[in-house]
Amino acid sequence: MRSRNIEHFNPDAKRIETLLKLLEEGYGDRVHLSHDAACFIDFMVGDSAFANEKPTYHHISTNVLPGLREAGVTDEQIDGMMIENPRRFFEP
Repeated sequence: MRSRNIEHFNPDAKRIETLLKLLEEGYGDRVHLSHDAACFIDFMVGDSAFANEKPTYHHISTNVLPGLREAGVTDEQIDGMMIENPRRFFEP
């Protein structure tokens, strides 16, 4: 079972579509992918709209990256967005 990250707010397919467009437009060296989602969000408790949501810190690794790879994004491009770009941004 794939994890979900409040799918009805921004479905994975749209996230991947946006990332692919940014890469296509040449912005890959400025994209930083991060695991900043919360796994517990109190407003979801007791709200039936969120009954099927299963937020996780592994969302990018388990859902987004496989979708990017299926669309032809290389491991080098992924490493750029997840390792090299953030490293360059935070270097003194």
